[in-house]
Amino acid sequence: MKLLLAVDIADRLRDILASRRAFDIESEARTLVERHPEAHVEIDDVVATMLHEMNRGTGPTSPHP
Repeated sequence: MKLLLAVDIADRLRDILASRRAFDIESEARTLVERHPEAHVEIDDVVATMLHEMNRGTGPTSPHP
């Protein structure tokens, strides 16, 4: 189910961004895809989703300057 993958993406991004440490987005995406084979998505799709969500957080309404 893609909903479970979406929740895991959001949770993982929250943890990554809170840590402020460098990370390998492709490796993170691969791990998420492997944990959710039922979602039938490609790693590139998860990377694109993660980048989109990260970019949403950098706009003028972002809580982190």
